Amino acid sequence: MADRTKVEEQLQQKIVEYKTKEQLANSMSNQKDMFEAKLLEVQGTLHAMEQMAHGDSEMIFPIGSGSYIKGKRIDGNTVLVEIGANVALNMSISDANSYIESRKKELENGMGSLDTDIKRTISEMRDIEFDAQKIMADAQREDSKFKVVSS
Repeated sequence: MADRTKVEEQLQQKIVEYKTKEQLANSMSNQKDMFEAKLLEVQGTLHAMEQMAHGDSEMIFPIGSGSYIKGKRIDGNTVLVEIGANVALNMSISDANSYIESRKKELENGMGSLDTDIKRTISEMRDIEFDAQKIMADAQREDSKFKVVSS
């Protein structure tokens, strides 16, 4: 009976470990989705700045809620770039492009790290499943030995 309780405790521990890893994997997957959305935004920004560098003065400007207006840039040489904490700097198109390219690389590196971490966590989940199956198989073998001996 004590062995059965021990097996149940071990299996319960494996279930808790598995669920914790599963929540972690889901959280990292959600983070990756946010990184991907931000990366698309950055790529769109780089494309718009490329158009600006080629002299396109008429552009479409977002005004929120998925709405845009057509307009013309007044200053074709600089852009305002948010650098964090609601602080924006006036930068040349070239400097802004470099700054945004570095953001893009950070996002790509972050996504790469998340991919690695997700794969590692999924592998750990498989290991936990294997361990739980081994615990159950061992318990069944012990149980069948007991039945054979007691017959």
